[in-house]
Amino acid sequence: MKKGKIKQMLSPEKYIQTRARSLPLGPCYINYNWKESGMAMILVTRKHTNGNITWAGYQVDLYCLGVKDTLWQFNQHPIDFHEFLTGLNEQAEREQPDKEGPFRMKESFMKEESYPLLHNIVYGAVEFADDLELKPHKDFDFTEYILEPDDDRIELIDVEFGQQGKPSVLLGELTYPPGIIPHLERVVGVGNFYFTRLVEYEYGQDPFEGEEDDEDDYTDDPFTGEEEEEQEGFADDPDYRDPEVLRSTIAEFRMHEETIQGMDPEKMDPEKENPVFQELLLRYLTLADILYYNLILSADAWDEAEETVWDLFNFDMSEELLSDAILFGEKEGHGLKKTIRNEIREMIRKTDFDNPAGTLSKVESMEKKHGDIPGIGFLKLQVLGIMQMEDEKMNERFAGELDRLRKKFPAYPPLRFMHAEQLMKQESTLDEGLALADTLIPIDQAWPETNSFCETQVQLFISLLITKYIHEGKLHYLDSLIDYLEDDLPNLIPEDLPGSIEFLKLAAVQEALREENR
Repeated sequence: MKKGKIKQMLSPEKYIQTRARSLPLGPCYINYNWKESGMAMILVTRKHTNGNITWAGYQVDLYCLGVKDTLWQFNQHPIDFHEFLTGLNEQAEREQPDKEGPFRMKESFMKEESYPLLHNIVYGAVEFADDLELKPHKDFDFTEYILEPDDDRIELIDVEFGQQGKPSVLLGELTYPPGIIPHLERVVGVGNFYFTRLVEYEYGQDPFEGEEDDEDDYTDDPFTGEEEEEQEGFADDPDYRDPEVLRSTIAEFRMHEETIQGMDPEKMDPEKENPVFQELLLRYLTLADILYYNLILSADAWDEAEETVWDLFNFDMSEELLSDAILFGEKEGHGLKKTIRNEIREMIRKTDFDNPAGTLSKVESMEKKHGDIPGIGFLKLQVLGIMQMEDEKMNERFAGELDRLRKKFPAYPPLRFMHAEQLMKQESTLDEGLALADTLIPIDQAWPETNSFCETQVQLFISLLITKYIHEGKLHYLDSLIDYLEDDLPNLIPEDLPGSIEFLKLAAVQEALREENR
């Protein structure tokens, strides 16, 4: 076998590890504004004798994380490489054509630069991050073979890392490992790093997206280098009740709060799906959740809530949507024929809540045909309840109809559930509503002679619990309720409840911090 055949037998990975450094360096590139932004997008090329190019890209955070991302291509045709490079420039111009300031994308997003500078940026950033006990992207152990060895043969160029020598977190610019703020406080100390708010700068799509990068950015923990399957975040999860960790979490929470408050309202429009804002908001709500459970609540509050809520659902639930107890209440034995019972059930099943006015007309027609029957009155109130959410003028009509039916059917439980919720929603009658709700909890207090409850009965019970816990400020009870429902009755979780709870916890944390002046 000829020696020339040996090279062809090497895999691209093996070739890069053993031969790439023997290839001459080709043109190298960096983004125009790396100094101003603290974020360098670096491309280093090697030329093959056949004219093709092997190259590596490095996303370098000069302020904190070091080599955040990296990728490579082997033996690529120069036309393909230059199409990739042109795509980066066109994308930058398309996304930020008129941006002013240090993050403005100029005509050439990537400019050609001498290799020694790029070498100093990459290895200097790795060293800076290592001092912060942060590891480079896992693939850097491989792609550094496209770089020259880091030794005295490379000219030493002075490059500033951090801001004034201190690490800096660019909120709104990068995705950081969980717990980065407590981590920096542990490593460099409180006050020895910066928060920088950069909410206006948005890269949009990762410039490297679509290239050879099939694995996740971090399968290794950037703090320790260990695989995520064995651990997440730190070697030990932070003890958020530790005063120092709690204090740093509050600091991060306030930083996110200040950043979001300073954002352009247009960037917070949910219809525009701004990824920077969504990421900021998600972290902000996560911090609020952490502080709610570790700043506001006692250590055993969750266990107490879980035990209480789960005990409330220690009953049997039937598969039927509507029982006779819902349809006829106290008139269950009044002798309605089976055909009428089926007519009412079919009417309720076919109720079109997207057209409440039309549905109300049909319910009122049935009411005229059969007279006052609890189930028809209950359905009428449900439709009026939907209508009053869209038109406040319906509030008076809903309240009047509820009062009329309560007088006619005083022992009918669904009306008592509705009345309790109505009372709790008004500050002047809150205590009265809470007291009435207590007479309906647990569910067998509302239907004491019932052993199995239909879906509508359980829905009424869940709605009452939600309203009660909200007005009592027991948001951890709501979390426990959702946990239970997700496991056993996921179809009964109100669609907007989980998100609403997160914002209620956010408001509770904001109020607690104002009161304690932390």
